[in-house]
Amino acid sequence: GLRIAEELGNDSLLNILYAGLGSLYSDMGNKAESIPYLMRSLEMSAKLGDNVQSCHNLVNLGITYQESGQLDSALHYIQLAYSKALETDKWEYDMMGAILLYSGVIQYKLHNYDIALAYYRKALTSALQFADWVDVSEVEQNIGDYYFEAGRRDSALHHYRLSMSAADRIDYNKAREVLSGKMAGIYKSGDKDSAFKYLNLQMTIKDSLFNEQQVRTQQNMIFRERLYQEEKQAELIQSIKERNVNLQLLAIIVFIIGFFSVILVLAKVRIRPAVVEWLGVIALPFYVSSDKGENLQRICRD
Repeated sequence: GLRIAEELGNDSLLNILYAGLGSLYSDMGNKAESIPYLMRSLEMSAKLGDNVQSCHNLVNLGITYQESGQLDSALHYIQLAYSKALETDKWEYDMMGAILLYSGVIQYKLHNYDIALAYYRKALTSALQFADWVDVSEVEQNIGDYYFEAGRRDSALHHYRLSMSAADRIDYNKAREVLSGKMAGIYKSGDKDSAFKYLNLQMTIKDSLFNEQQVRTQQNMIFRERLYQEEKQAELIQSIKERNVNLQLLAIIVFIIGFFSVILVLAKVRIRPAVVEWLGVIALPFYVSSDKGENLQRICRD
């Protein structure tokens, strides 16, 4: 699809494909492959004046750099996304919520804890407004982490429970597995029954996630093999085209050499009318296929 879009020069389609490939490689954990595609989509979005896609690309770049540990670059792109979002009339449900959430995540990793908490609270308001339960779960979990690090375990448990409740609404197993481990750790020093309950839940969800990961790994292998086969096929087609062009050029060269050889021979001998007629018959197909040949055909028809 990408090769076809590049050949057609369809900028809108290229924009979608670049963004999709960037997100796909990021989800697969291949950040190095993800960033160039997101950058291309960002450039294409600016060219097309698509502010919504620009926001998505900037957020995805911020997330990708954050997950790669490049916090300065992550903060730069998230701040650009926030500025772009304020200019955007058309909104999608998760735009500002995601920007505020990852602004908090980055600030927390930079040890600006109070600034991070302020972003989390704003992100929670946005996520609840649009019933975005993934973001609600993520934000509540991050707020719980804030209170846990501050030594306020009761407050941490409260927000972990809220995060778990949001995750349960949509079977968000990745969050449920992490939360189960955190809650079991808190309960371990006091409520053994609750600790055991959450440890069992964590193991059950972990098994489920492992199976999902196995399926995803298999899908990734199939995807990579398909890309490899498409590249090989494209190379084969290009090789065939080049060989055909080379054969055509060789045929033209042979014809030219043969033609001038005949001219040189005829120049040394007396030309008979039959020879001239024979050369005319040979040259006629070439003449008819030319522009002047078209004029001759019209004259004959008239």
